[in-house]
Amino acid sequence: MDKEIQQKYIELQLLNQQIKKVQEQFLFFQQQLSELTTLETSLSEMKNIKDSSEIFSSLGSGIFVNSKIADKDHVLVNVGAGVIVKKTIDEAVHLVKSQIETINNSLEAIKNQLTQASEYSEKLSLDLNQSMQKE
Repeated sequence: MDKEIQQKYIELQLLNQQIKKVQEQFLFFQQQLSELTTLETSLSEMKNIKDSSEIFSSLGSGIFVNSKIADKDHVLVNVGAGVIVKKTIDEAVHLVKSQIETINNSLEAIKNQLTQASEYSEKLSLDLNQSMQKE
């Protein structure tokens, strides 16, 4: 195999690995988007709940506890570094919408990266096949 073919083959392999990583990133952002959309819906529904209503609160990994709503107008939001801040439902919804917008922008950028990488991968594959046929 000549050096040019070897270089194209290595470049194609590296590019395909990169594409796979970007696809994994895309799936991660889609999952986050789904969770945030569900959260936004849940927060919006909080306005219809009465104080002292019983709900199931998630502890994580499919474990729930039965609890009562003490204050339906406010939620506690983790703002990082273990700091929790009391926010109104509307403030929390606004925060979640902002996060959704950020993720949508990231997804769009990733789609563009995938499109460009896929197009280049196809071109590289064609070049490689043509080079191998000449051999």
